[in-house]
Amino acid sequence: MLRGSIYGISDVTMKANASVSVEMRPILKICNVYITLEESLAKAAAIEVYTSARSFTVAVWYDAEMSTTELTLPSEYGLKQETRSDIRQRVSKHASEDGPQQRVELSFSIEFEGPSNREQSLTASTSEPGPNCPYMFRCRNCDTDVLAKATMFRRVLPLPSADWKEMAAEWFCHKHKDEDGSDLSNVVDPKQDELFTSVLCFNVHKSILANLGVNRRDELQCENCSQVMSKACDCNSTTIELLRTRVDAWALNGQPHLLPRANAASVLRHLIKEQLSLSVSCRLILATGDSALLVWVMETGLQHFKTANLDGGRHPICFQAVTKVLYRVADLQSPVVCSWREDALVTVQPIDSALFEETLGMLSRSRSGSALDDFMLGFVPECTS
Repeated sequence: MLRGSIYGISDVTMKANASVSVEMRPILKICNVYITLEESLAKAAAIEVYTSARSFTVAVWYDAEMSTTELTLPSEYGLKQETRSDIRQRVSKHASEDGPQQRVELSFSIEFEGPSNREQSLTASTSEPGPNCPYMFRCRNCDTDVLAKATMFRRVLPLPSADWKEMAAEWFCHKHKDEDGSDLSNVVDPKQDELFTSVLCFNVHKSILANLGVNRRDELQCENCSQVMSKACDCNSTTIELLRTRVDAWALNGQPHLLPRANAASVLRHLIKEQLSLSVSCRLILATGDSALLVWVMETGLQHFKTANLDGGRHPICFQAVTKVLYRVADLQSPVVCSWREDALVTVQPIDSALFEETLGMLSRSRSGSALDDFMLGFVPECTS
């Protein structure tokens, strides 16, 4: 037996698309459902929501027509129909090419039965290169080789953190020297047969690179397509920090194969994992130029489903393991950023502008639910393999 409730939306017409987001919180056994309508103010509409043991149906009336969509849960989940909350409404405005638009969000929650908490892991989606295997690094944009030749690294080591140079400067005073008299901090610069890795970069010796030129910001860029490939170079260092989001790593042992690529989701996921290993809370500042992206981790191990422009009819829900975050873009010198930076548990991570925009775009596409104090709700995919 279906249980329904009708909710009227005044002054709204379904001229634009609706999106549906379903969030399963395994520990609390709560399912949150968000239905977002983005359209111009015009006529009246109404929504009716029905729930059954394993599905919910959204029926929308507008201009005397009805559109019905049923979403079915995986077999291991069951909804407790009697626990469904009232439908809540939130209206907000946003700019578009057609002028001011109105966004109407309807939400409700319902208890469910199912897995208590699947084992989730915030492991990086990128496989790290290993020693004693030949590799070729290539420009991701045009596939140009950026190593002079296939290189077999004798050592492949992870760097302790993104600010390892600053840490080394603090750990060792100026009197500490290595065998050739140089600063000890330079010992962590890779030799020609070494590769040091971090969340953002592959650190290699500059002598093994090819097909790269220096731009006016002292960054290396691909000579073929002009894609920026590295952080700004230090003229006093032999280390080049190749950006993992711009470089593809190919393993050449046996059948050549491409290692899984780093992208905005994998970088942010790895930063979250790194921070959670140090603290029970996790707040990150991703900084580029004068802008900052604040990321506040709310919950890990959730099951999430989101769809937009869904046609009527019956559709299965395919969940993805995610980390739930609040995020906000702010000026680097704004009070909220300054307040965060005063907290010793907050990690500040400088990133390039392209990765900044990619990360913000990834979070914006996952956006669901209401904003809180200018923070938006987003989801970062987790990797379980």
